[in-house]
Amino acid sequence: MRRKNKHTAGFTLVELLTVALIIGLLSTLLFVSINAARSKARDAVRKQNLVQIKKALELYYDDHGAYPLSSGGWYAFEYQHPIDYILGITPTYLARLPNDPLVGKIEGLPEAGYKYISDGKDYKIVAYGTIEKYSWPTLVPSTDPFHDLGHVYSSYALYTSGAVNW
Repeated sequence: MRRKNKHTAGFTLVELLTVALIIGLLSTLLFVSINAARSKARDAVRKQNLVQIKKALELYYDDHGAYPLSSGGWYAFEYQHPIDYILGITPTYLARLPNDPLVGKIEGLPEAGYKYISDGKDYKIVAYGTIEKYSWPTLVPSTDPFHDLGHVYSSYALYTSGAVNW
């Protein structure tokens, strides 16, 4: 005659550890994919912001016959002038100039963000040092419509033909 074991209900330690390991692996994969999706979304926001700024600059040009001037070099570091890094655009052409999603959040790269340069005839607007899909030493591919010849490692840009090599 067989004896019945009173302890047959429940899980063994090996079973519990296996389940914990599987849950840990799945949560790690989920966390990685969520972070990748967030960085793609921030890059999409950067591109859309550049398009909005470009449209505002073209409207400004239609009204004034020139683009807003910058003062020599890269006038508009967004981190220095977060509200008016392109003078004359707000509020007529844009309610407010957009800011990069990571401005002020990248340690060691305070100048990251949007930059603007113009001589009145041509302009270049750059999302500098914050793009996440391509970071140094990975080049932004030349097939990308936001490819910047001047900052191929860490920038998206839109520009007029005369500002290609700025």
